[in-house]
Amino acid sequence: MPEFHFDPTEPTPTVSGILRGPKGTRRITLVFDTGAVLTQIHSPTLEIIGYGISHHIRKATMIGAGGERHDGELIKSETIITLGKRIEGATIGSFDFSKLSEAGIDGLLGWDLIRQLHLEMNGPKGILRIF
Repeated sequence: MPEFHFDPTEPTPTVSGILRGPKGTRRITLVFDTGAVLTQIHSPTLEIIGYGISHHIRKATMIGAGGERHDGELIKSETIITLGKRIEGATIGSFDFSKLSEAGIDGLLGWDLIRQLHLEMNGPKGILRIF
């Protein structure tokens, strides 16, 4: 069973992944966010690997934890690989995460993809086990 680690002393757990787009592949860092309905990636990160206006499915709105509204787009991704799982054709949100990006975070791994995993989480030890 694969085991992944996060820093339990940090305020938010992060996981790494790989995102493949029309023009390349990029390593990404995502907040493991069961409260986010949809996986969301920083718009400039998506643009770097070739997701442009032609990949937009429709407009989307995200409401942050503090109630602030953010407008973005939905896109169909080629491939996301995270926590040992390869996910093809996921619909993800493209939003401006400038503040998170400054901290080295590319977006949020949301409930839409987390719920596809059979996992066990040990928060105090910072361990995620995938079955």
